[in-house]
Amino acid sequence: MADLKEGNQIPRHVNIIRNIFNIEIFHKEDLQQNDCIGWITVMEKAEEHLRTILKEENISINRRKIIATKVLNGFKYLTSIGLNHYDFKMENILLLNGVPKVIDYGLVFDKTGKESFREMAYVRRGSKFKHQSALCRCHESKS
Repeated sequence: MADLKEGNQIPRHVNIIRNIFNIEIFHKEDLQQNDCIGWITVMEKAEEHLRTILKEENISINRRKIIATKVLNGFKYLTSIGLNHYDFKMENILLLNGVPKVIDYGLVFDKTGKESFREMAYVRRGSKFKHQSALCRCHESKS
């Protein structure tokens, strides 16, 4: 279900939320717009998030396995196109017609530098988003 053809600069996968548009917010003195301090993203509308489904509904172990596999497929797709998503939690998985969708791209490290990924809110521009170590604890030494 992944679609990343030559020239296609926007993530397309059945388990990735489709962002419709994004507005970045910059400090008024940041005339070059180098350091994004916030954003508003409009995305496709989903019905519920995974935590609610697992907490309130009685779903079979087989259905849980299917959901987990699809979520994993979404994260694998992001990694395959150069986006490392570091905000793994059930609230960041929405269901749209029963299909799990990965959301919340605030903690994503972009290995590609594609401007369209930023423009469509799959990555952020700013000093705090430039270094992978600032986005996750995956590179901290264990003492």
